[in-house]
Amino acid sequence: MNKKKALLEYLADGRFHSGAILAQSLGVSRMAIWKQVQTLRDYGLDIFSVKRKGYRLAQPIDLLDLTRIKQSIDTTTQSRIANMEIAFIAESTNRYLMDKLPHENIHGHVVLAEYQSAGKGSKDNRVWVSPLGGGIYLSIGWHFDVYPNSFTALSLATGVAVVRALQQCGVEGLGLKWPNDIVSKGSKLGGILIESRGITKGHCDIVIGIGINVRIPAQVYTI
Repeated sequence: MNKKKALLEYLADGRFHSGAILAQSLGVSRMAIWKQVQTLRDYGLDIFSVKRKGYRLAQPIDLLDLTRIKQSIDTTTQSRIANMEIAFIAESTNRYLMDKLPHENIHGHVVLAEYQSAGKGSKDNRVWVSPLGGGIYLSIGWHFDVYPNSFTALSLATGVAVVRALQQCGVEGLGLKWPNDIVSKGSKLGGILIESRGITKGHCDIVIGIGINVRIPAQVYTI
């Protein structure tokens, strides 16, 4: 298991954990634990370090759990998903799927990430701030035998689906802002980025990227 992920699984409960015990549990040195903590801080986590107490997160976080996610999906939707995986760290979930082409079939492939090192906010290469544990970052791959007439319509349909899903979770004041933003009570909550690869007017593969802000630390919030 990735050492950073293993360390975070210990810290996720928001309680203090001794550096010595963490080192023993993970089979590394205390210096290695310190370095991993620094890296997690660079990823956007607020981690306290207190002498004789150890390390703890400023607040607990819920890490992505593939089993729980699959259990929450209805059977009709499950039948349309060919594969689902969680990448602890990805440059971007869109790039993760696009890089699989043309060697792999990405139709129905869903990938989520805990952290994106280079999330994309739009086609003009704006950065989508993606701190670890701060949001939902996912992409869906889909194959079309006929090139879609309009990506705008696909983006709108995706936005409507996301809004409906968030409403079912109790989020209020939701709306869509042209061309690809999801807003809540006037503030940007998320965004959609659609990218394609294929033959114009022929078959193509499309990746739909969705980013939802959940809890963005003040020190990394730069949107």
